[in-house]
Amino acid sequence: MKDLSKTPTDKLITWYINAIASTSCLGHFKREQNEFFASKYAEELESRDVKTDGLYQSLRDKAQFNGEGSW
Repeated sequence: MKDLSKTPTDKLITWYINAIASTSCLGHFKREQNEFFASKYAEELESRDVKTDGLYQSLRDKAQFNGEGSW
């Protein structure tokens, strides 16, 4: 995974919600990769004082399955 420290916050949020939306896939490895990506995006967001608790639920309508930032 690349260094996320220079990624704009709005892009990280998009990647985060897309990775979560893509955890519902049937392939175990794909689901696990998206869970891993989402956790890394969440760590970076939290380090920027962006609370991720409830973030996906509030932006679910904008999330894209297999969208940018998912595995």
